[in-house]
Amino acid sequence: MKFLLAPPMLSKTGPDGRPMQKEYGAGMLRNFRLLARLKALRGTPLDPFGRTEERRMERALIKQYEADLADVLPKLTPDTRDAIIALAELPLQIRGFGPVKAANEAKAAKRREELLSVIHAGGTDRAQAAE
Repeated sequence: MKFLLAPPMLSKTGPDGRPMQKEYGAGMLRNFRLLARLKALRGTPLDPFGRTEERRMERALIKQYEADLADVLPKLTPDTRDAIIALAELPLQIRGFGPVKAANEAKAAKRREELLSVIHAGGTDRAQAAE
């Protein structure tokens, strides 16, 4: 059994700017079991991966999402409804790991700004907001 992995702390960056994958053997299963046991540390100060750029971004996105919804929900009208729903579903588009997640986050940030401007303007064409 072989695993192709690009652990953030151990992999080098390739010429395309993405982490290079390394091949690991079946002995990696032992490490996977250890990581599974360490799952209880997620979100605590003892989380070994909690200080990575990706995790900091994830925590910032959660705070931003909560603030955005607290801001726009009082503005819910039939004209802003579709834009608010699209804004609420936006985190579903931020998927992947590493550079894939960063690229998806950049696209979502652009879309977020568009939706917020529509909502703050009092709504617009429903078909455009729901795209």
